[in-house]
Amino acid sequence: MDRLTPLELSCSPKQLSDTLGVLSLTGLTGRSPFLIFVLLKNLKMSDKNHKNPSAHSGQEDKEAEETTNNVEKQRDEYLAGWQRAKADLSNYKKDEFKRLEEIARFANAEMIMDLIRVMDSFELSLTAMEKTGGAEKGIYLIKSQLGDVLRKYGLEPIETETDQEFDPHLHEAVVSVGGTVEQDGKIMEEIEKGYVLNGRVIRASKVKVYKSKK
Repeated sequence: MDRLTPLELSCSPKQLSDTLGVLSLTGLTGRSPFLIFVLLKNLKMSDKNHKNPSAHSGQEDKEAEETTNNVEKQRDEYLAGWQRAKADLSNYKKDEFKRLEEIARFANAEMIMDLIRVMDSFELSLTAMEKTGGAEKGIYLIKSQLGDVLRKYGLEPIETETDQEFDPHLHEAVVSVGGTVEQDGKIMEEIEKGYVLNGRVIRASKVKVYKSKK
C-alpha cells in the first residue's frame, strides 16, 4: 500500500476522496504522485478561497470607498476654489468699473474749473455794467450758453441764500460778522459762488457768517 504524502495527510477526507475519485476515473491511481500532489494543492487553495470569499472583497470595498472619498474631497476643494476665484473676479470687475466711471466723470474737472473762473469774470463784469447803465443782451446770452454747457457735463451751482444755515460740506466761511444769538451760524452773504460736479463739491461757496457774542 502506498504511503500518504504530507499534503495528502493535511487534506480533509472529502478532499482526498474527491481527488482519488478523479484519478480512478482517469485510470491514473497509483501511477502519478506528482499529479495527485498538484490536484490536492489546487483543491486546498480553492477550498480556502471559498471558505473566506469576503476577505478580498472587503479589502477592495474599503479601498474603493477611500478612493471615492478622496476624489469627492478634491472635487469639493476645487469647486470651492473656483467659486472664490469667480467671486474675486466679479468684485474686481465691479471695482474697476466704478474706478473707470469715476475717472470718466471727473476727467474734465480741471478744464471745468478754468471755465468756472471765466463764469466768475462774467459775473463781475455784468455786476459792474449794471451799476453803470446795464449790459448788452448778447453778454447775458453768452453767459447763459456757457452755463448750459457746464450743466451738460454735470456742473451745478450751490444755491446759497441769506440766513441759510452754514454747511461745512458746501460752504467756506471767510469772514465772521457779529450777530444775534438767533443769527449765530447763519450765512450773511455769499462772496463767491460754489459748484458741484456730478455730486461732488469741487468748489465750496465762500460766505460771510454771523457769529454772536455770547
